Amino acid sequence: EIPVSEGGCAVLLRTSDGALLAGGAGGVYRSDGKTWTRYGFPAKAADPSVISPQHGAPELDPVIAMTESGGNVFAATWRNGLLRSRDGGRSWEHAEGNDGVYEITPSHSVTAEYRYVYALSSDGGRVAIATDRGFSASVDGGETWKNSYVNSGLFSVLFDREGTLWGVSRNGVWRCAPEDMNVEDLEIEGFEWSPFSYFTDLFRGSGGTVFGVMDNELHRLLPKDGGHVMESASLTNIEVLALLALSDGGILMGTSKAFYRSDDGGSTWKEIGLP
Repeated sequence: EIPVSEGGCAVLLRTSDGALLAGGAGGVYRSDGKTWTRYGFPAKAADPSVISPQHGAPELDPVIAMTESGGNVFAATWRNGLLRSRDGGRSWEHAEGNDGVYEITPSHSVTAEYRYVYALSSDGGRVAIATDRGFSASVDGGETWKNSYVNSGLFSVLFDREGTLWGVSRNGVWRCAPEDMNVEDLEIEGFEWSPFSYFTDLFRGSGGTVFGVMDNELHRLLPKDGGHVMESASLTNIEVLALLALSDGGILMGTSKAFYRSDDGGSTWKEIGLP
């Protein structure tokens, strides 16, 4: 049992050295199999606009995502930034360089600081976060970073199977190569953006498929003729929590109401009862 004092734990990560990390409020709990030890995060100087009695101190924000990249463990928090551990979760520091200069076009950049982190993604060697300023990505395990500005910021970020970085915002779907961070507004057949209907989350599927959630409905974004086409994934009124593509071609998906499996790339889903 994890000795959680308050806030609970909603994020788990098995590290490459076999330890289990559970993200909590203001830190992580680490176990080698028998007992749990808590390791706290340092506090980041916060923008005054993010501090409120309703949400408490930024340094006590819960972990929203964890991943391992380049031998380092990363933990993302909403207002306390991105934390990195070089020793498997025992000590933590703020990742540096994933802020400051944001490229808008190859010839125009702005200097700004993000206030919120909304998502974290890694493909093993590279890592990226979605913030209220846009993309921040590293191709060397978090040692150096490049940033690209996206108007109104990003809700979600992921690496697809080819290593391309995707993000979604109120203004559309965005893609870039993490090596150069030249962002493009992705045109998707069947998707018409409006200020009241837009993607809020992305998940990596099998093959070249990416799943997007819009208006609590799951959609498949499929490669087609050098572009992409949107198709319904036959699930509506859902809150997707996690999605995992399996080596046998199947896909598992956890939602706030049920657990599902698809064996046809996400076209149809079958609810799976859990013990």
